Amino acid sequence: MFAAGIVIVWAGYAVGSWGMVLLAGWDISFRQWVNPLHPYRFPPGAIPAIPDTQILPGPSKGASVPGTAPNTSNTGGEGSAGPALPGPASNPSGTVAGGHGR
Repeated sequence: MFAAGIVIVWAGYAVGSWGMVLLAGWDISFRQWVNPLHPYRFPPGAIPAIPDTQILPGPSKGASVPGTAPNTSNTGGEGSAGPALPGPASNPSGTVAGGHGR
């Protein structure tokens, strides 16, 4: 019970302090803010601000995350609906389930 209380208090503090980050307009994601293994270190100089084209911090919609390759496997458009899924089994007798005719 005591451990659950510690977790709840920490989660409340993490969400509340990140809310202050959002209100300040800093471009710091929640994962960066609460990561215990790599605590966030403020950069020297000005803290990066969230761009006017975004609501939440993080990479913009068209930007790629550093260290990852862009996903070009399914770019959309005609004929790129993905792998074909098996359809319903054919019924050559023309009867519906239960053995009754049409």
